[in-house]
Amino acid sequence: MVAAGEAGSPETAIALKDDLPLGITSNAYDLFYFPNTPEHIAYENRLKAFTKQEYPASFAITGYIAMQFLAAAINKAKSTDTMKVIKALEGLTIDTPIGKQTMRAKDHQANRGQFWGTTAKVPEYPFPILRPVEYIPADKLMD
Repeated sequence: MVAAGEAGSPETAIALKDDLPLGITSNAYDLFYFPNTPEHIAYENRLKAFTKQEYPASFAITGYIAMQFLAAAINKAKSTDTMKVIKALEGLTIDTPIGKQTMRAKDHQANRGQFWGTTAKVPEYPFPILRPVEYIPADKLMD
């Protein structure tokens, strides 16, 4: 098996098109075509409308989730005081377009997984995508 980090992201696949090697195992932070849940579809539709891109980039979700965490922590702390917001973030779980995420208290890292799959050509898109796709949660990988 050959693996390549981030080669499965839509922005990489769109840029490389036919030059993206097929059959490599790779990851992405987000995929506009997966998961097929109402929350993710709504997020992708808002992102498409905002960016005017038919196939939005995967990295946008990282900032989006960070702002979701910040807003929820400010709400929980009922303050914008830095130390109060930090305390509110610790152990905070939020709903995101790709499922629940928790900010770990011990190291201030979110338990954010990634999407993994194998690059493949499909008739639906003019560039390779990941098929099959699986979301690998980070919970068991983080210590």
